[in-house]
Amino acid sequence: MSIESVKILGVEDWFIYLLITLIGVALCFAGKSIVKALVSLAAGLLLGMYLYAFIAEGTDSAALGFVAALIGFLAGLAIGYFLFKVAISVIVGALIGNYIATYLKIYYPEIFTKLGAEYSSIILALIFIVIIYLLSNTILSIVTVILGAALVYTGLSAFIASSEVVLLITGLIAIAGLVVQLSRRKRRRSKKK
Repeated sequence: MSIESVKILGVEDWFIYLLITLIGVALCFAGKSIVKALVSLAAGLLLGMYLYAFIAEGTDSAALGFVAALIGFLAGLAIGYFLFKVAISVIVGALIGNYIATYLKIYYPEIFTKLGAEYSSIILALIFIVIIYLLSNTILSIVTVILGAALVYTGLSAFIASSEVVLLITGLIAIAGLVVQLSRRKRRRSKKK
């Protein structure tokens, strides 16, 4: 593999590959924090923009709209940060619960009818919502490390010809990143006690 001289939006491609590698390393080591920050920022911006449009249009005061936007932005940051785990848990838990209920209904109808056809999907969804909520930090860490490792592999492949060396470096970065993200969670938990 060799780097071809291509410009992407006026930027040399080696710089793009370097940027991809750095983003991948950041996701490996701090991906969970990055995702939570982006979700919080998006929620803050959306609520701030909504309140600005609502208040500024309703009162014909840009200053009052700006104050409402600032309050909405701060409230949105908090809502996005604290409800992140709840939203992920509800979405994924409901999907898994519904899938398992459908599977039981098709392949094991006798178990499905004993559980109660109308309630089994809800019960399974609630069980998985709780499980996903409890494991969401670990799952998010693993997902961001996998995504980061894919970016690191892609970026390093442009600079290093040997795919075995790239795979080894990527694996070491991914393992170190996962250890850092999971140990950060344990340190926070031990400080609370």
